[in-house]
Amino acid sequence: MALGAEDSVDLDLRRGARSAPAAEAPGGGHFIHIRARARELLVRIRDVSEVVPVMTLTDIGNLSSDCRGMLNLRGEMIPIFAVEGPADAGLELHQLILVARCGDEPLGLVVDDVVDVVVIPDEQVALRRIGGGKVGTFGRLGDAVLPVLDPSSVL
Repeated sequence: MALGAEDSVDLDLRRGARSAPAAEAPGGGHFIHIRARARELLVRIRDVSEVVPVMTLTDIGNLSSDCRGMLNLRGEMIPIFAVEGPADAGLELHQLILVARCGDEPLGLVVDDVVDVVVIPDEQVALRRIGGGKVGTFGRLGDAVLPVLDPSSVL
């Protein structure tokens, strides 16, 4: 599935937060509502180029504790990272890979489900301080408040 692109918010996927000035305006727009383990999250559509089924990854040994392996997708080598859980956890057939770019570099994120594509208005997306000098971007989806993640933060 090919998706469009918009601006990004730099968040740490493991902690759901980043260091940033509080005055930064996150803005609303189109988001992919994903599920990774027990967490529900949002990713901006502009940050994802496609969603592919999970496939065999090349083991990179102990070169990185965060990378789950390398994916060869149509001749492009893509490092794959877990949104939730340990990097050494096995892949499951129901999982999906969100393929994104960080500058000129591709990267992939393993998720359990793509729930929906949603539009969230500007007033329903906010940047908030969450302690420890970090801020997080959150979007309101119905009654739920979900973190907005930037795939490039895993690099």
